[in-house]
Amino acid sequence: FNGNANDESGSGNDGTVNGATLAGDRNGDSSKAYSFDGNGLITFDHSKINGQNEFTYSLLMKIDDSSVGCIIQNGNGGLFLEENGNLIAEILPNRNGGPGTRYWADYTPNFKYSEWNHLLFIGDANEKLGLYVNGEKLDQNIYKHDDGVTGHYYQFNIGGIKNNAELTNASLDEVRIYNRALSE
Repeated sequence: FNGNANDESGSGNDGTVNGATLAGDRNGDSSKAYSFDGNGLITFDHSKINGQNEFTYSLLMKIDDSSVGCIIQNGNGGLFLEENGNLIAEILPNRNGGPGTRYWADYTPNFKYSEWNHLLFIGDANEKLGLYVNGEKLDQNIYKHDDGVTGHYYQFNIGGIKNNAELTNASLDEVRIYNRALSE
């Protein structure tokens, strides 16, 4: 972020801020990241982002041991922080939000609390997930799927899902979305 939720790549995927507040970034520059307190999110038009066979989400996140909620979500998949500090990553084979099968994995990261952590979430065309925290590939604790899930993620959201599961006690910066699965 650069003082707003505009797409710095020039692709026109600008976001709308709903309650998230500007905060200091990893370099200490004020108003260059967004802080989430459980009452806000940033939404983006999904039309250019949903429907990707492969994708990578890269971002910086600063949390404490009470942080919880949706980090990023759209029709391709999402990343969620649980109360126990674990991460849930999901991928939706029907990349427009369902109906269909959903695959997800539960990860136990080694976060550095009150410091910036780099997260890299990769989804590929073969329904495989990959999650890295601070350059370390995390092992999947549980890999599940359920048939017949109907998910309707018609917007691309950072920090929540349409007034639900908002991210609390966290700051995010340098969010990047790629339309390909980055390789190791």
